[in-house]
Amino acid sequence: TPPIRASLLLLLSLLIARCLAMACSIPLAQWLLITIAFQVILRPCQSAVVMDMPEPEDSDAESCLLQKPVQQHALTQADDTGTWAARFQLASAEKEFERFSRWPDACNDPFGPPGPHPTQKSAYCAIARAKTGNIYSGIINSPSSEKYMGSSDTYRFEHQVAINLTDTTVQVETTKEFARRLYDLIVAGGALNGVPAPEALTNAFGPQCSLHNAGFSNNKSSTITAVLLENGNIREIWGYVYCLTKNMPALTDIFMKANTSFFKGVLGAEAGARAFVVVQERKAEVVTSAAMPSNVKYTFGFPDFLWPTKNSWVNFGFDASLPNDVGGGVLWVGARKHTGCNETGLMTDSPEIYPPLSQREIEAQCEGKAPPCQLQWYPGANCYNLVADSFYAERATRNGYRMVAGPSGTTANVFQLALSLGFTNDDLLAFRVVMTAWLVQSNDHSLLETMLAAESQMPSEYSMQWGRKSYDQDKWPDFQRIWPRGTTLNTSWGPVFQSFHFLP
Repeated sequence: TPPIRASLLLLLSLLIARCLAMACSIPLAQWLLITIAFQVILRPCQSAVVMDMPEPEDSDAESCLLQKPVQQHALTQADDTGTWAARFQLASAEKEFERFSRWPDACNDPFGPPGPHPTQKSAYCAIARAKTGNIYSGIINSPSSEKYMGSSDTYRFEHQVAINLTDTTVQVETTKEFARRLYDLIVAGGALNGVPAPEALTNAFGPQCSLHNAGFSNNKSSTITAVLLENGNIREIWGYVYCLTKNMPALTDIFMKANTSFFKGVLGAEAGARAFVVVQERKAEVVTSAAMPSNVKYTFGFPDFLWPTKNSWVNFGFDASLPNDVGGGVLWVGARKHTGCNETGLMTDSPEIYPPLSQREIEAQCEGKAPPCQLQWYPGANCYNLVADSFYAERATRNGYRMVAGPSGTTANVFQLALSLGFTNDDLLAFRVVMTAWLVQSNDHSLLETMLAAESQMPSEYSMQWGRKSYDQDKWPDFQRIWPRGTTLNTSWGPVFQSFHFLP
């Protein structure tokens, strides 16, 4: 079969390339490139497959590789224009490999130690390297399934995928259970301080909400209750969740005070026990980070309970530098720059909006005017400019993926909150469906951006795939990974989700 042939070829290439590398003292990055080159030479019209990388054997490679293993990828020349296209792709990858073999520049000569406080600087560099996403993933790859589509076609395709996901039982049931647990947590958290439920709900969901947030109606406790427990649509429910994630003092107060009995009382014995473990682990990180200077905690620590995990691609969203007291120096250029936000321009009755606005949403947006009226929403696409030479933009551009606002921080925040509510890592497969349905339809992110943000916490069997593999038969194999074909998920709270069709 094609996978077996590719594996045999890879083994031969690895052996030859490794012998050359040992004889010539070639670093790991160059050794990998030689392996790829041998495959291109030996199979000029087939595919070159880069299998899982071995453990790093030198400090340069170790500084680039991260805790989660690199997934298998393929460079399929038949999808492009033949051998010359493959060589161009290889040259582009070689340039990026070379860049990563020295990364981050600020931590290596001539910028790295020695210098002011070299020991402290080395410690900062080690933390930065551990916090970054899987930067090798996707360097050598075939084009994405949407690479040769026009921008309007990719927009329509991705939004149709999001609409299809919105209508799934996975989305409906996962959103419903999450909303119930979150409501119970906030109400019980208020009780810890002697605060009545209505006030606790308003204090948690109200302060950071406005009509610029899609799905927001008002900050009345009766509305919040109706949305979370009764009849809120996907946009309304997750709109309130988003506003809560921007109001960290409300969650911090609960998570700092709550004990295991609290979580078990709110979430049940098993879910409560899981939640307590997650919260306690993050609490230790938050307390440690609180002692860091304000100019370093966001790059080198965990400043809050929902901060992305240390190997999340979301860390590449914003600029990062070494502290000035150890010599400074740029670690990476952020994927996006905030430009100020513009309203969406859509009307309350726009056919592009799915599901259609609820009566609550219409009344809130129109503010007493007769509908239809113009929406006041600020989608992510209207708030950021992407930075062309960032890790994210370079990778997504070469592979041909649609970009909107960079890897989704909201997805990472929700995943951490879900674990803090007692959901399991396997349950996060369902949450990836939900985040994709919500954030792509609202034009806050692209398919790639939600999948990339989810990757660091996804079980390996549900891991994403960059581009097409030579033996892929599906039309959209990389996007099929949103819910891998044939997968049945036994959730931790009861429902069993069967495999389903969602791609056009």
